[in-house]
Amino acid sequence: VEGITNNRPAQKAGLKPGDIIVMLGNVETTSMEQYMKALGIFEKGQRTTVRFVRNGATQTAEIIF
Repeated sequence: VEGITNNRPAQKAGLKPGDIIVMLGNVETTSMEQYMKALGIFEKGQRTTVRFVRNGATQTAEIIF
């Protein structure tokens, strides 16, 4: 995560700059291409989980698009 915009899904999910998103829903995001593909699966209002690494620790949060 390079930046966070106020009142957008990432900010509401608690993500912070420097977090590394490793899974969005059931899709692993080991590359930018896979991340973009995963984003394309979800529509506005849908909920899923986002798994990310912050300071070496893996965390999970709910995200609403």
